[in-house]
Amino acid sequence: MEYTYYRIGEVSQVTGISKDTLHFYNKIGLLVPEYIDPNNQYRYYSLRNLWQLDIITTCRKLNIPLETVKQILSLHDNGEITKLLMEYRKEAIRLSQYYQQVAEDILWYGEENERIESQKDTTAIQEKWLDEEFPRIIFIGYHLKK
Repeated sequence: MEYTYYRIGEVSQVTGISKDTLHFYNKIGLLVPEYIDPNNQYRYYSLRNLWQLDIITTCRKLNIPLETVKQILSLHDNGEITKLLMEYRKEAIRLSQYYQQVAEDILWYGEENERIESQKDTTAIQEKWLDEEFPRIIFIGYHLKK
């Protein structure tokens, strides 16, 4: 069977991952190139390595520690790896919903600030009930100067 190999510079250029990071991944045993030339120590990566690198990149986006990523890759079973990643996907969706709510809260503060600035001398308390999954209430009390 014939294999296609990619040098470290090619992998770096295509993936956007620095050569230093690729060297580091090799050093810690996270991503070992398919072949290292014994004469010149050039590293050659296979398509399997690129698949592993994609999994590493996805895990890093989720802030999964490198040691955990190493354990995931050590399963050597795409089905099991995919099942684990699907669990992390659930957490990613939950976090994205949380941060969407935070973004909406910030927008609400901006809208409230505009409303306050458009009013004359006022003292008031405004309340807002937020999403049921992340329940909380915000009170804003303010007094504008004359």
